[in-house]
This record gives sequence, C-alpha cells and structure tokens, in this order.
Amino acid sequence: MTLLAVTSFSPEGYDLYGRNMIKTFLENVDGDLVVFTDEPLLFIETQSPRVHYRVLNWDFPEQVAFEMRHHSPICHGRFGDFYDYRFDAVKFSHKPAAIAAATKLITSGDLQAPEILMWLDGDTVFKAPLSREFIDRQFPSWAHFGHFTRDKNHMEGGIILFRYSHENVRIFIRLMWECYEHDQLFRMPAWTDCHVMD
Repeated sequence: MTLLAVTSFSPEGYDLYGRNMIKTFLENVDGDLVVFTDEPLLFIETQSPRVHYRVLNWDFPEQVAFEMRHHSPICHGRFGDFYDYRFDAVKFSHKPAAIAAATKLITSGDLQAPEILMWLDGDTVFKAPLSREFIDRQFPSWAHFGHFTRDKNHMEGGIILFRYSHENVRIFIRLMWECYEHDQLFRMPAWTDCHVMD
C-alpha cells in the first residue's frame, strides 16, 4: 500500500503546530506528506525527501480565485460582531483546495499516485505508529472514503482517507472542488468542507 498524506496551514500555523505535526508524521507513518502553505515558509525546520513543501496559491490558483470572489465578511463567517465558523467558506476552502491541488500534482507527474490519499489537519499529532494492519482493519479494500463521524452533526474532517486508486474517488475529489468553483456550496445548510463532503 502506498500512502500520500496532504495537509495545509499558514506560516503562523507552521510555527504553532505544523512543525510538530510533520515531526510526528515522519516518526510514525510510512508514506509521504505534502504540506501546502499559503505563502512560502521562510524557515523549514524539518527537511526530508518524504515531505514536499508547496505553496497552495502557486500550485492551485483556483483557490485564489475563490477567495477573491468571496471577500465579503459573510463569506468569512462574520455577521457584524458575530462569528459563525459554519459559514466561513473561505477558511474551510483550503482543505478541498489542497486535496484538489495534490491530485493536480499527481496527474502532472510531480507526485507519485498513491493507493490511499489521506487528509490530515495541520494540528494532527501521531503518538504511535500508524500500521498497515490498522489501516486495513479500519479502511478495508472495498471502502472508497473513510472519516470519523459525529453524532447528529456533520462529518469530522480532521482525518480523511480516500482510496485514490479507484476512479470514482478521483471523480469525487473533482466534484468536491467544483462545488467551490461554481459556488454550489452556498446552497448548502452551512459552508464548511465537511458539509460539502457530506
């Protein structure tokens, strides 16, 4: 099984939690990691051939176009003095943009196509090895999409597994980003990436 993980954070996020996430990933996961940041990192603590540092705005200008179309405070979840994360469409567009950007890099040959594409929130910390047996048990070969659930709420999107080797999954990822490209997410009950994937 080949595994490619994808994450995204700002340069400030790298300082706060990203470098720890990268360190624990390298210690516990057999696979590569693509790190998308909004702008280039000035100082990278961890250099490894398994970690690919990319700038989301350069690799995926579609994300910039989405942000420029939706600079209104409402699209950032701000309603006067009130903030509601469920309507911060711009903040929560980074995850699907990073996933779509990774697939674009795979298609162009810049990254090797994996069997499993994994999304990891930037503040994820691995405290033990992520074994192949654990993944096979939790994400059997017939599954195309795996995530945690929340009772009576939208999905939990901190860790997502995609069976990238299956064509339907690649179509799903394309359709997921098209919800942003064509502003279809604004027809949903809330505007987070989790609502789009649900």
